[in-house]
Amino acid sequence: MVLFDVGFLGGSFILAGILFWQRGSKSGLSSFSIFNKQLSLGGKIALAVLLVGFIATRFHIINEVNGKGNFEVSETEEHEQADYEKKYGYLKSYVHPKYKMVELKFDFYPDERKAVYIAEITFSNNYSSDTLYLNWSDFIDVQKLSIAGKEVSPIFQDDDLKISAYLISNNLDSVLIVTVQAQKQYIGFTQGGEDPQPDLMFKGSFGSIKDFLPTIGYDYDRELKENRKRADYGLPKLTSRMASLDDSIALSQDAFSPDADWVTGKIEISTIENQTVIAPGNFVKSWSEKGRTYSIFEIVKPQPFNWYLGSADYKSAIAESQGVKIEILHDPKHAFNVEIYKEAARKAIEFIIVNFGSFPSQQIRIYEIPYYQDPFYSFPNAIAISEKEGWYAKIDALQERAYIYQTLSSQIIKQWVQSNISIANVQGADMLKVALPEAIALSFVHKELGKEALEIMLKKKNDKYAKDKNNEANQEPSLLYADSADYLEQYKGAVVMYEVIKEIGTDNFCKHLIDWNKKYERSRTFKNFIDYLRPKLKIETYDKFTKR
Repeated sequence: MVLFDVGFLGGSFILAGILFWQRGSKSGLSSFSIFNKQLSLGGKIALAVLLVGFIATRFHIINEVNGKGNFEVSETEEHEQADYEKKYGYLKSYVHPKYKMVELKFDFYPDERKAVYIAEITFSNNYSSDTLYLNWSDFIDVQKLSIAGKEVSPIFQDDDLKISAYLISNNLDSVLIVTVQAQKQYIGFTQGGEDPQPDLMFKGSFGSIKDFLPTIGYDYDRELKENRKRADYGLPKLTSRMASLDDSIALSQDAFSPDADWVTGKIEISTIENQTVIAPGNFVKSWSEKGRTYSIFEIVKPQPFNWYLGSADYKSAIAESQGVKIEILHDPKHAFNVEIYKEAARKAIEFIIVNFGSFPSQQIRIYEIPYYQDPFYSFPNAIAISEKEGWYAKIDALQERAYIYQTLSSQIIKQWVQSNISIANVQGADMLKVALPEAIALSFVHKELGKEALEIMLKKKNDKYAKDKNNEANQEPSLLYADSADYLEQYKGAVVMYEVIKEIGTDNFCKHLIDWNKKYERSRTFKNFIDYLRPKLKIETYDKFTKR
């Protein structure tokens, strides 16, 4: 539509220029007469049509942007983030109910960029909270909300910042049942830039469960994390983007989803007949009915609540490793590297079983997702990899093969980490969530592809760190207190963690990781992991974690 708008305006300027341009020295108002003969009657009619078209498209764009409210400029979003923290920062000091089990019925309508869903949510309420605070994503229409089977209305609602509060009538119950009936839809233009609204697309939908269900209590993702921007809005400077190691509330939170325990659940999800759904958990069955495809997935063993849902046109490829079924779902046009994905996945699962004793599930699905997403996601029984991360790359050179091996294996190793290590939501969390599986994957690359492949990947990580650290908006912390910077844990953290693996040996490192995990049943932090390993490390190796 914007191209039409520009086209109409540009065409109008060209024809108007021809109409009013005069040869010779004629001047005055007569040179601007519409009766000038430089433009034919047909040209003048075309000029009128173009002007009307420009005005019509301009009104349409204004209605789409302002009337339907489908756009938000970054400055507005930053202002809302600052306002949210100022108004609701006090909620950080409260203990809130947490997700415990979710039964979800979810229907995608890609042609309308719409989802309709009902969720029955079981919350743990171990601290007898009397108020349930819900933070919603944009464009969600909550049609009905019930607590313990009774429809309720909010006692407080902030429509601008999309937070509401509900009174819990019997707050002494340790379990709270909430049912949400809602829909989400994007109407009008597709937003581009940093937020293309990827959770509901015509083709290739993919989004977090929190794009549809509420965040409980205080939404940490809505804080401004850059100190320069915080200063602009009168917010105090952050000493860290994550809670300190002695924060008792943060220590009780899960790093993957602070408002949830590890959850179980069941998902019945549908989409149009020519698309395939993306969902977490064990695939149970699927069927077609009235032009739609339905599937059921189950999460039987408690897992972090980092679920993702999606719908896209896929072709499936099947493989198997040590009794684990591998399904690769890719764009039908991107079948080039499916075989190397199969190969790398098979070997990565074998590597995990050898070093950790077992793989956490009997099936795993690997999805290709559109390029406008983050590069990688790992969630129960599933991995999602952006189309630009190797699906159609040329793999003749070792560099490309090493990259696919390292990136895919790190996501598969995350399956084991997420299923076995409960990580506290404090400084250093991403060293366990991100750097640890990345480092183990480097060891896997060395084993399978050799020293040259390992050196390629180490150089790539060192180069990325050297480049990206220059964009750090805050002061870079030491690895021991890493605070979820986009570049720190994935690059520098992974390289230093690999040095530990190399120093101790892969077999011994994995055994120590298992033993440490058994010793610390809750509130596991990266600091207590490194302290556990410290007697086995050289002083100079340990110092790399403590010094900036």
